[in-house]
Amino acid sequence: MKVSVVICTHNPVFSYLERALGALRLQTLPVQSWSLLVVDNGSSTEVSRCIDLSWHPHGRIVREDTLGCTFARLRGIKETDGEIIVFVDDDNLLDADYLEKAVAISQRWPQLGAWGGSIVPIFEEEPADRLRPYLRLLALREVTEPRWSNVWHCKDAEPWGAGLCLRRQAAEGYAEYRRRPQLLINDRSGKLLLSGGDTEISYVACSLGMGMGLFPDLRLSHIIPKRRLQEDYIVKIAQGSMTSSLVLFYKWGGTVPENPFSIRSIARLVKHSVLLRGIERRLSFASFRAARAASTIISSYSRKAA
Repeated sequence: MKVSVVICTHNPVFSYLERALGALRLQTLPVQSWSLLVVDNGSSTEVSRCIDLSWHPHGRIVREDTLGCTFARLRGIKETDGEIIVFVDDDNLLDADYLEKAVAISQRWPQLGAWGGSIVPIFEEEPADRLRPYLRLLALREVTEPRWSNVWHCKDAEPWGAGLCLRRQAAEGYAEYRRRPQLLINDRSGKLLLSGGDTEISYVACSLGMGMGLFPDLRLSHIIPKRRLQEDYIVKIAQGSMTSSLVLFYKWGGTVPENPFSIRSIARLVKHSVLLRGIERRLSFASFRAARAASTIISSYSRKAA
């Protein structure tokens, strides 16, 4: 079974990217069984000038100038032909057996279209104790048992973008889905910390009659730089995640977000501003801004569709 590994990168920290490539060089799956594509997503310094893929017989770099992780992933789908696509972020270090086990899971679970596993941190510096309860917002997770579902809103079985494995049918189904007139869910673009593109890939897989899953056999390490361990960043990424979730649940489930200016919403905000302190208070305000942003996105789409 042929595997295509796709690294989507925008203005990478090249020392991190080199470590990600180094982890790929150690894969137990024979290099003849998988290809490697690096998608340079509009980097100011062309990635092709800074990394060497000559060690891989099927390694190459392409440039995608439309900025955004979603567009880089779509380019990766278009440019590859593997039966399984594995998306690797430029700061991800796959365990040495990741690709081998991804293939084994695809054979053992033929009903799945998308799957992933544990994402554990490598901290550039240790986070402050007061921030540790919120580090889940950095897309970190420990998977302890296999979980799968073919119900799109089953969060317990939903894989995330780091190390996301996709069956070709699901990948091409997602690419086709993106070409339809609709409310588009785009992932991170430059410094804009929206998300949800990887989530929608799994939703599309479920809509195609396949499923999604998580497996403890799959493990990768995510390098977390110092700047992502600051309170400001965690609040910002929380707001982006909440905005995207509200838009996704409107699009797929018809759930209209609560009006952020309703009496109930304002009363809750005032209550939290009085009772909460520190990051909890800031996250409450982030939730309000997320509801406002989601309502704006949905209203704008509804006006255009009318």
